[in-house]
Amino acid sequence: MGLRAQLIFGLALSLLVVAVSVGVITLWSTGHSRAAEQLSQATAHGKSVALLLASAPRGAEADRLVSSLVRLPLALRLDLYDRMMRRVAHAALPGEAEAWVELARRALRTQEQQTRLAPNSEWIDVATPLPRHVGGACLLRVPLAPSGATALPTSYWVLMAVDGLLLLLFVGFIITRYVATPVEALQAAAARVAAGDLEVRLDERGAQEFASLAASFNRMTKSLVEQQRSLVRAERLASVGQLAAGVAHEIGNPLQGIIGLSDVLLLGELEDKPREVVARVQSEAGRIHQIVGQLLEYSRPVEGKKEPVDVSASVEQALALVRPQQHFRGVVVDGVKLLERCPPVAASNTRLVQVLVNLLLNAAHALNGEGRVVFSWREEGQRVSLHIANDGPPISCELRERVFVPFFTTKSPGQGTGLGLSVSQSIVESYGGTLSLADDDEHVLFIITLWKWQADAEGS
Repeated sequence: MGLRAQLIFGLALSLLVVAVSVGVITLWSTGHSRAAEQLSQATAHGKSVALLLASAPRGAEADRLVSSLVRLPLALRLDLYDRMMRRVAHAALPGEAEAWVELARRALRTQEQQTRLAPNSEWIDVATPLPRHVGGACLLRVPLAPSGATALPTSYWVLMAVDGLLLLLFVGFIITRYVATPVEALQAAAARVAAGDLEVRLDERGAQEFASLAASFNRMTKSLVEQQRSLVRAERLASVGQLAAGVAHEIGNPLQGIIGLSDVLLLGELEDKPREVVARVQSEAGRIHQIVGQLLEYSRPVEGKKEPVDVSASVEQALALVRPQQHFRGVVVDGVKLLERCPPVAASNTRLVQVLVNLLLNAAHALNGEGRVVFSWREEGQRVSLHIANDGPPISCELRERVFVPFFTTKSPGQGTGLGLSVSQSIVESYGGTLSLADDDEHVLFIITLWKWQADAEGS
């Protein structure tokens, strides 16, 4: 059950409890008030009857008066006692309890009106002392009317239901706008961050708590971006160091040629062909410049902005960087020409080259300097998949689950940082793509999937 549903369900349950509680309290209060009102009326009737009987003569006239009063709806029974507690007149009703007479004695003794509620609450007995100059007391049994309805009317529940529904709609709107919507936005942003999109930002407007949470989330993603860039930079520099060893050997040959030709010029042995010697020196220097330029281009910091990337050109650049490496010279690369028909992808050329360099160096290590690397591509709707396969030994299932874990490596100490595949995966994911190791029993197959470049993709 979602947060919104839980809050509304809890509120609805609370409203139901409140409605039932209010109904019960209303019934009890109404019954209590009616009982108090009837008690007040009974005592008033007792005083009125006492005054009436005090002025009536004793004997047959008193009996007739008492009988006439009992026949009215006022009383069930009426007795009259003198100061000696002798019954002077009474109604013709059978039965007389001791408590009935005791109530009259107490009224006569205290000269205060006494009341007693029947056990079944159907009547109330009221004993009222007569004025002192007359003496005696009268006992009156007054019937009690029903205390009222034992259940609330339907209109009460209809009104409570309408009020509750309106309150639920209002609170639901408040919860949706000020609680559920910010939480859902945070959840969606967190999912995008988990998918590799570190550029997502939350709106920092709204309630103070959610605004503070959004600001903290934005600071976190900004820090993650900076850390990712630092990690990519560190891995790039590590790769530069690894490439520099091969480049140094590649530069050594033309440097030896330049030195030899310079010695010849200094000795003056080729006075008739100086231009040819200078041209060769210039050619060798240009070769060195090209190699160094490629290495500098690879190590240069890059922005994360998307651009149309020619996959074929990126592969050629990556191969140009790794071919001078001694352990790559026995590796045969196939399928590069087929990449010329591959549509451009939305990424960064320099970062894609970094990913390809990492994959090619790993392939050369797995092949131990001897084997084949095959490039191929597939178009899948709005995405392009670049496949890099090598015929090195298959990767076990245990290692397959850990190849993208940071700092995990099978290389000997000092030969790798264990960050190459992890950083490469984060680079690809930063452009909305994926880098995965396919299940292939015959080859080691890495697949890079990226979005095809579209005219409106820039800046997205």
